[in-house]
Amino acid sequence: MLVLKCKIGEEIVISVNGIETVLTVTESHHGAVKLGFAAPPEVVIDRRIVWAKKMMNAVETGKTS
Repeated sequence: MLVLKCKIGEEIVISVNGIETVLTVTESHHGAVKLGFAAPPEVVIDRRIVWAKKMMNAVETGKTS
């Protein structure tokens, strides 16, 4: 795991196979951070809990990729 300390307005770029996702720190208040994501439509961005529910539903319905 890579841990980065960023200021509001700073960006992090994640590039996988030439597909770039830009993460921007937009706000920080009382221990909560607001993040903005810019990515092409084929990049799925979810919170871990949402992603896990999608995976469980896919397994239950037999629609795993």
